Amino acid sequence: RGVHTTKDGVTCLRFLNSTDHYVNAIISIIKEASENTLKKAGDGTTSTIILANEMLKLLSNKSLTPDKLKKKIEEMIKAL
Repeated sequence: RGVHTTKDGVTCLRFLNSTDHYVNAIISIIKEASENTLKKAGDGTTSTIILANEMLKLLSNKSLTPDKLKKKIEEMIKAL
């Protein structure tokens, strides 16, 4: 294969895999989120990847529970 240069987050993520099943599950979640962004908005996949990664970090560090994360997101949306 030749080299393919891109700045599109979802394109990069399509080629990312891990031998660690836990890491692969996280990659799949972020991949799905970025592909949904691409379908619905047509852009913003890199932003989606960064946001999803940060949310998963908070959840895995147990800094936030899923319910608290959802509540905080809803509060931020209302503030817009």
